[in-house]
Amino acid sequence: AVSAAPLFAQSIEPAGAREDFDVLWKSIREAHGALNRHVAPAELDRRVAAYRSRLDKPMPTVAFVGLLQESVSELRDGHMRMEPDSAAAAAFSSALLIPLRFAFEEGRLIVAYNDSPSDSTIRPGMSIVSINGVTADELVRQLLRTIPGDGFIETGKRFIVARQFAVLYWRFVGPAESYSVVARDQNGRQVSATLRGI
Repeated sequence: AVSAAPLFAQSIEPAGAREDFDVLWKSIREAHGALNRHVAPAELDRRVAAYRSRLDKPMPTVAFVGLLQESVSELRDGHMRMEPDSAAAAAFSSALLIPLRFAFEEGRLIVAYNDSPSDSTIRPGMSIVSINGVTADELVRQLLRTIPGDGFIETGKRFIVARQFAVLYWRFVGPAESYSVVARDQNGRQVSATLRGI
């Protein structure tokens, strides 16, 4: 088994990151059948250049992968995505994920299920305020940027974020052994719990 700790502790130097980024985008430009269906060529060039300009200092590999996924999402091609390599897949098999499943309701991230075997403080129907000190709104914004959507439709992207939240959090925010969750019940009362990952 591969531990997630070394995987997420790895970093990439700017020169290597730019080289990988350029190879990826050269391949996309050569092979994609509808490159400019949803974004004009000059605008796509500007956006890709903006992502590349962020590769100016060493960064954790997980942040680099997130940046690559964000850049690919600019195509607005719902079938275009990055798949984890064998090391990431092996690390994921033993990952401790947040033990909550979610849905969106009126723009809020709502708990659909609590799968924690030892703590039922956070109950279905509660809206998430924050996880590990980051607001739910910011987490959703961060994760939505990594999801390729079909054209300008946001519904499918939000569905994927809710349905795959635990996996996306692990991949693009980072691994954790426990999750400090603040939630609000239907009466507006705020509750908090630290849930061990499962």
